[in-house]
Amino acid sequence: MTIYAYFNQKGGVGKTTLAVHHAAHLYRSGSHPLLLDTDRQRHSSGWLNASGLAVDTKYVSPKDLADRILRTARTQGRHVLSDEIDSHGDIIIDAPGELDVA
Repeated sequence: MTIYAYFNQKGGVGKTTLAVHHAAHLYRSGSHPLLLDTDRQRHSSGWLNASGLAVDTKYVSPKDLADRILRTARTQGRHVLSDEIDSHGDIIIDAPGELDVA
């Protein structure tokens, strides 16, 4: 499994476009990618759902994801998305253009 993350502190630089095209490429190449859409606008999820490709998408707010990872790492040693992530070949993260998230 490989994790690809598209982060930049500025919006409008092509993170979502790259994430969607990357997910589509991986899917067409035989991978079973999961796109974690952490942007409140949820454009990458919408674009992939509208494309007709069976790429799995999941919206997770950056704060919730960070909180869950920290909380479960302290108690279980694994974070709550581990099982879901393990069932996919590749993970692509589309992050919002916010400095504190990056």
